[in-house]
Amino acid sequence: MTPLHRNSPFFPKRFLARFADVRGGVTLHRRLFLFLALLLLIVLSSVLLILYTTGVFSSGFSESRVFFDSELAHLSSKIATESGEVTVSGLSLSERLSSRLETAMDKSDISFSQLQKHPEFIEPLLDEATDSLIDELEKNRTSLVFVALDVTINPDIPDADRSRAGLLLRNLSPNIVSNNTPTTRFEIGPAQIARERHLYVLNNWRLEIPTAPEDYFQITKTSAMEDLPLSRLYYWNPGDRALLADEDAMLLCVPLIDSGGRFMGVCGLGISASLFKLAYMPDDSMFPHTFAVFAPRTGNEIDLSKALFSGNYNVRSEFEGNLVIGKEFKELTTFSDASGKVFEGLCKDIVIYPKDAVHQTDWIFIVAAPQEEVTAYNAMGNRTVIFLLVLLLAAGIIAAVFVSRRYITPIANAIDRMKQTDSRSGEKYNIREIDDLFTFLAERDDPKPAALDAVALNANRNEIASGHDERFDTFVKNVNSLSRAERAIFNLYVEGYTAREIIQILHISINTIKTHNKHIYTKLGVTSRKELLDFVARMDKEAPKES
Repeated sequence: MTPLHRNSPFFPKRFLARFADVRGGVTLHRRLFLFLALLLLIVLSSVLLILYTTGVFSSGFSESRVFFDSELAHLSSKIATESGEVTVSGLSLSERLSSRLETAMDKSDISFSQLQKHPEFIEPLLDEATDSLIDELEKNRTSLVFVALDVTINPDIPDADRSRAGLLLRNLSPNIVSNNTPTTRFEIGPAQIARERHLYVLNNWRLEIPTAPEDYFQITKTSAMEDLPLSRLYYWNPGDRALLADEDAMLLCVPLIDSGGRFMGVCGLGISASLFKLAYMPDDSMFPHTFAVFAPRTGNEIDLSKALFSGNYNVRSEFEGNLVIGKEFKELTTFSDASGKVFEGLCKDIVIYPKDAVHQTDWIFIVAAPQEEVTAYNAMGNRTVIFLLVLLLAAGIIAAVFVSRRYITPIANAIDRMKQTDSRSGEKYNIREIDDLFTFLAERDDPKPAALDAVALNANRNEIASGHDERFDTFVKNVNSLSRAERAIFNLYVEGYTAREIIQILHISINTIKTHNKHIYTKLGVTSRKELLDFVARMDKEAPKES
């Protein structure tokens, strides 16, 4: 960086000199302005400190916290309650279907283990379960209901082990959120069942339910081997396309178990991605891209491939890879994905399994928004406060200029008039300090000796002349000790000039003549101008006369 030159207008001494008068002092106007400006800065600094300590500058973060906290409390409570209700309905459905299927097989004199050898009984069994599935779909806020038997209609076809005989009914109506006028659609199962009940068959109709190794069906079948109550055996399959071909769905899977403890299949209900988005839409009035996520988590990592999303835009496209839960920042929790995008919000664990259940997957519910939106909102409030403070500072400086000028103008005018008026005129300026100063100067300035009363002057001289006076001897002795400047002023006093006249003659300031007067009085041993003139008169009287 280039150093400032001494002649630069920004050099500190030259900058400060702008506030100083050319005669070496700072004017009253500038002194008062600087004082008012300093006072204003102190007040504004105090206001800033108070605003900071009371949390005004962090109020945006507090408002963000309140917003996310409110949304999280509302939505997480809702999903916890409704997932619990769906679980209860699924368990009830399993018990009813298990009982009806077992009764139907008893009437046919076959056991479930023999069902694969008699595929002609599969469709009647599914028909027996259809009404229960329709009733369950209509009374629950779910997207689908299904049953998958542990058999296949044609075991001889390729990949028969990846297909199970069953039914899948869907509710496609947007009114599913309010549970009004549900519209049941038939997606998987024997078409004859749909025709008999006048159910609309979807274009993506399939005969059997797809399965795969280690999928929802196999996991539920494995858990059914545990010697536990049915309420401990259900399984929530994360959001994927295990059943639906056109969108993700989260499935509640409950095993079908007969009275002898034999596994017959799986039934359950499901929440589709579209239903989740409609039912758990967060408020976006504060942050336009607020979103909600419901997903399983492992430690601080969230598997977004198995998540359901909600928001007023395509939330899933915002993320790359999994979402990592970070630390708290400004009362909010940070979340980041594989691409480095950061989001801020709050999260809460949702318990969907009993403590002694077979499955203990941790689920989490998140309400968040992009970090840049949260930061921008918080900064917006601070910018308003700072703008108002800057505006207040500018107004204060203008007021300081006006007040200082208004206050000092009468004093400056009075001083100018004093320069043009004799101190003995007795003029008043209606400013106590100025009037007192003028009175004092008038008392110090005596009239010329020539104008003094001759009788009074002679009386003073006679009084001083009488007797030997040591002070007079000192006066006479030290006259020659005066400096050249002091002697010039002394001679003008002797000639009868006043202090104001000497200032004009010698072109010096009032402070300079005061300093010389002090030195002259000290050296000559006098205390006033009057005493000095008396000693001068005595010297003239006692001086030897020329012949």
